[in-house]
Amino acid sequence: MLAHRVAAQRSIETRPAGAGLELGCRIEQGPSATHASEGTGALLTQMWAAERRFGAVRARGMRIAVATTDDRAPTRATLEALGVAPLVDALACGDDGRPIKPAPDAILALCRELGVTPAQTAVVGDTTADMRMGRAAGVGLNIGVLSGVGSAALLAPLADVLLPSIAELLPAIGD
Repeated sequence: MLAHRVAAQRSIETRPAGAGLELGCRIEQGPSATHASEGTGALLTQMWAAERRFGAVRARGMRIAVATTDDRAPTRATLEALGVAPLVDALACGDDGRPIKPAPDAILALCRELGVTPAQTAVVGDTTADMRMGRAAGVGLNIGVLSGVGSAALLAPLADVLLPSIAELLPAIGD
């Protein structure tokens, strides 16, 4: 979840401060990511990009929350490894005891914690579960990104905005 400028109807408009937006990143663990030099370089690039992206979002006055089906301990460890833990305002994790995606519970809990309404919130995700969670929660904007596991064919029917990559997020939400 991210806070501040969100919109619906496949366009971006400015809203009052305090919306949510989930920014997700995946770190593949195992031999290909941790032992091969190409995998390690990709991991380091991803870590740098995540820190830069989260920092740019925060510099625009937006707040960030993460909704994930992963457990809290590995999620915190990943956020620490990426260098973005201090930039994340709230977490909703799979072991928190609430229904998981695509149920809206995680987003609704994050909205309550951050003091924003779902209409002030954007969800950025790469799966149909992310998009269905956003729809069920009534968020102001569902942003599908194609740089993860989802395809355009699966995400487009559920997304208000479809981006080729998470790297396109900042240009899409504007200044």
